[in-house]
Amino acid sequence: MSRRIFQLWLDMPRGVRLFFVSESLYGLAIGLYTLVLNLHLLSRGLSEQQLGSILSIGILIMGGTAVPVSRLANRFGRKIILVTGISCTAMGSLMYGIGQSFNVFLAAQAMMSLGFTLVESSEVQLLFGYCKDKREETRSFNGMVATYTLFTAIGILAGGILPEWLSGSADSYGSTLVAAACLLAVLAVFRAVWLPKEQIAVTQMVLLDATGTAEVGNSHGDSHRLRVLIGFAFISGLAISVIVPYVNIIVKFRMDWSDQQVSYLLGASNLVICMVSLVVPILLHKYAAHKLFLWGYIANIVVSCMLVIALPAIAFVLMMLARGGLFALLNSMIDSQSMSAIGENGRNTYAGSRIVSRSVGSAISVFGAGLILAGSHYELPFLLAAVLMTVSFMYYNKWVKPIINSMHIKR
Repeated sequence: MSRRIFQLWLDMPRGVRLFFVSESLYGLAIGLYTLVLNLHLLSRGLSEQQLGSILSIGILIMGGTAVPVSRLANRFGRKIILVTGISCTAMGSLMYGIGQSFNVFLAAQAMMSLGFTLVESSEVQLLFGYCKDKREETRSFNGMVATYTLFTAIGILAGGILPEWLSGSADSYGSTLVAAACLLAVLAVFRAVWLPKEQIAVTQMVLLDATGTAEVGNSHGDSHRLRVLIGFAFISGLAISVIVPYVNIIVKFRMDWSDQQVSYLLGASNLVICMVSLVVPILLHKYAAHKLFLWGYIANIVVSCMLVIALPAIAFVLMMLARGGLFALLNSMIDSQSMSAIGENGRNTYAGSRIVSRSVGSAISVFGAGLILAGSHYELPFLLAAVLMTVSFMYYNKWVKPIINSMHIKR
């Protein structure tokens, strides 16, 4: 299987392969940032409730800027928007690293949120623009996720070690965030200089001139798909953000572990996510998408319920690793299949609307989870995640499944 996986990625277009190379820098930077940010803010005297407020406000900023940003992508091109977004995240990470007050941290989160919005509004569409068909789109998306999670794991491990190496420094967490900012700045230069120019827009214009009709994006059927998938994004945002933004805090204080022990678990979890992402295209080729969705939802719900229970350390580690892989399987299929279900002409619109919808759901979950964690209830977010996963499955089965099935029939 490993040989087959390697051949799949080797056959990708040049633009996709360069994208994968640069994604490694993004993963390293986000790994450092993810592990130490919450710990940095807590070390600065912020409470879990204040932390939840900063994160939820940042998510709302993402939602408020998503639609205008998607229009900018149409006007200036996805590559320019992507590079600008990475530059904004670099600035935000730097502000976090050198900041001292709540207001500075709020401004840093606003900059990070704007950067993430720019990246999310352009990254997948630009990547898909280098692909020749929908099957290649699925492979490239999962390759991007695999590269990102592999190097995020390395970044997380480094984030657990660097603060100890910098223990003589007055601000070891802050120095780690500055290092993440430097990596993001290098990434911005790499993608500005070496990523190929976009070709898909020209191709689409030729197709429109030849047929006189838009491929997708103006029909009643596609409007229905957009509404359904935007609603799906809202529920996904609710389910994702109960755990993910706080996973380092949950593990650290529930198990009473050191930063380095937390980094080992989260790094291992990201390695599992990487391996899962690599096999998703093969699984989709072998099994029907609706079967993978069914198995993914059931397994995620069961594992989330297991994590509510007080478990021995080894059982907790195994369940967290299983949760990481299963969640990656489900989330990868949600994102890749949803984007592929929308035609090229509607993708910028969908990307912006999806961010708005998911951001609202995420903001609600982040704020609520912050209140729960402020009461030191480190097991309850898993119960809430199981409930929200159940709601998401019911929505998928009723509304999204027919869209995904029809897309695979057309291939």
